Amino acid sequence: MERVIQRGWIGCGLVCLVLLTAGCKPYRVEYHKRPAYYRQASAEPLIDEIVLEDGTIVRFVEGREQKQAEPEAEQIKLREEDVKGNVTIRALLPEHVVAHLRGCLVSQEYELIYNQLLANSARNQFESGGGDFESFKVEFSRNRSDLVSALNRMSFGMLRSEVILERVGTNGYRYRFIPQLQDLFKFNVIEIVREDGLLKLHGVR
Repeated sequence: MERVIQRGWIGCGLVCLVLLTAGCKPYRVEYHKRPAYYRQASAEPLIDEIVLEDGTIVRFVEGREQKQAEPEAEQIKLREEDVKGNVTIRALLPEHVVAHLRGCLVSQEYELIYNQLLANSARNQFESGGGDFESFKVEFSRNRSDLVSALNRMSFGMLRSEVILERVGTNGYRYRFIPQLQDLFKFNVIEIVREDGLLKLHGVR
């Protein structure tokens, strides 16, 4: 017999506890609303279910984001492809940067990251130290698996109070895992800056 206990809305997620009492081991299932723009920002299929270290099953359902900035995000396409196949990506909210970075890494669109998602200030600093697109691609390719793993957890960790968003100066943001998760991932921090009205990736560490 299956018994479902609905706890209601917690932040952006609907949390349900599912307990199997017919001789099976109890387990926990969490249902979280995922903003629709995550799918728009990603060129690859999104993960709909993840099993955490403690056995908790996290399942995502798409829903409308309740933030005031959403109407603007709906009017401006976050990812757009023209008839020639040229792709343009835009980020209006900090989480858009995370979604774009994950999507581009999964589909190995390194040029999009370097030319459009990466902040001009970060690119200029990188190139002034002797770097170029090819060395950038090599570095991101080498760390692709670790980055995607961290970004996957960060994406749904935003809905579970496992990720902290901080303001940096007057035009920057920083996403970081809570201390309890930092040792689980090679990369723990995403740095974001505002340039020309859009948000850009400033660094990953």
